[in-house]
Parts: sequence; structure tokens; C-alpha cells
Amino acid sequence: MRFGDYIVYADESGDHSLVSTDPEYPIFVLCFCIFRIDQYVAAVVPRTQALKFRFFGHDAIILHSHDIRKSSGPFRILFDRERRTAFLAAVNDAIEESLFFLIASVIDKRRLSERDSEAESPYDLALKSCLKRLHACITILKQVYSNKTTG
Repeated sequence: MRFGDYIVYADESGDHSLVSTDPEYPIFVLCFCIFRIDQYVAAVVPRTQALKFRFFGHDAIILHSHDIRKSSGPFRILFDRERRTAFLAAVNDAIEESLFFLIASVIDKRRLSERDSEAESPYDLALKSCLKRLHACITILKQVYSNKTTG
């Protein structure tokens, strides 16, 4: 059986409801992070595991941005300024050293509601947008990598 060459992780930020909008965060964001599986397995996973072992002593921890920002749960260790600085630098380095592609769709819920009282769900709009761009991205990547192996 042949599997794909890419893995895509999706995450969202904000509430996708148009009924209630938080004036402090009136947006809905959907992001796709795309990795070539061979690069993900060879570099990203070991780098991330090493970071987790370095700061937490195990790799079962989930790097959840809310907990990191608030220094909550297992990230209480980040109340120590020196440790926080080292951790954030290590996370930044891991991201900078990783090869991936990012697709994001940001919906301003206030503008959407003002423009169309019967507007489609921000989640549906963002998902359609991200999927279209994902298709285009994978198509281009396949061409680039097939040209590298044939040419």
C-alpha cells in the first residue's frame, strides 16, 4: 500500500460562532502545518523529543501555546525567567531548523457579520480556503520533488 508523502496538522484559534463575538478576540483562525513525512520523521520528531526531554525529563508533554503563555500545568517551570528564556529560545530554534509549510486563514467575524447577515460559518469559510491552498501547495511540492529526482 502506498501512503502519501506529507502529513498535515490543523489547529484553530478563537471561536467560530457568529452569534457571540469576543470584542477582545473577534477573529477565527485556522492553520495547516505541512511536513514532508521523511523530513518530519528524520528531523522534526527527534528535535522536538530532545527539547521535551531537556526541559521536562520525558516526551509525553503536549506543547500547548496557552499553557506555555500562562506558565500553567507542567509549564509552571516557566515562571523562572532564566528557564523561560532558554525554553522559548529552544522552541524558536526548533521551529527555525524545521522545514514545513504553513497555510492560515483568518476570519474577522465582525466584518463578516456586517457584510452578510446570513454569512457562512467562519469555520467552513476558513476550511474551504485552507483546503484549496493545501491542494495547490501539495501539487506544487510534488512537481518540485519529482523534478529533483528526475532532473
